Amino acid sequence: MEMSLNGSTLPFNFLLKKKSANYEMSILNAEEKILVDDVVVQNDSIFIHLPVFESSFFLSIKNEKELSGEWINYYKGSDYKI
Repeated sequence: MEMSLNGSTLPFNFLLKKKSANYEMSILNAEEKILVDDVVVQNDSIFIHLPVFESSFFLSIKNEKELSGEWINYYKGSDYKI
């Protein structure tokens, strides 16, 4: 995934897996892997809360390889969105 910020593109690497009835996300940063288990998939939407980063993704599924939506950084304020 890529995030657009002030005309720049920021890469964001992750894996999203279904585990039983739930989903989990692994954020990949070089050798580091951060597990996120607060993931809700509902119809064509994905809601991901990242407690480590005090932020959330609100995404819509465009197709098998494409998502679009917003990332909210609560640390900077609920109106800080990318």
